[in-house]
Amino acid sequence: DRLFLGTAADARNRELLAASGITHVLNATAELPCYHEDAFAYFRLPIKDPDEAFASWLPQACDFMDLARERGSVLVHCHGAVSRSPAVVLAYMLHQGQTLPAAVQHLCVILPTRPNDAFLATLAARCQSAPYAPSEIAGFGRMLMQPDSSQPPMTT
Repeated sequence: DRLFLGTAADARNRELLAASGITHVLNATAELPCYHEDAFAYFRLPIKDPDEAFASWLPQACDFMDLARERGSVLVHCHGAVSRSPAVVLAYMLHQGQTLPAAVQHLCVILPTRPNDAFLATLAARCQSAPYAPSEIAGFGRMLMQPDSSQPPMTT
């Protein structure tokens, strides 16, 4: 609800953003510009794929998404919505109280993604109540690549 996952092309499309009710944009790249700073509130998460600093940025990213969803809607994007931005959305879902398996299941309804294993391992490590083996982390990655096509595309 009020959380969108998208690509660089989505982030460049000012009309699409406005029509979708986007008020905030989280740019999960170090290299792409914040395309419409005059029209939307931005937070740059300057990460690469993979990035050792990923975990250190998550509290600020989650705070930004909390604020954005209180005031409107937020688009989380990277280049292709394959690794970085889906990892950030998964982190936010964990922040909201979902378990990692539930968050993965929810996200794979939306689109096929494949967050980097290092990002998934970071997220799994944040789940202190349920530690995950490396084989389980790899399983989450495979699951994300196979969306449930019986469900319509949706926002998280």
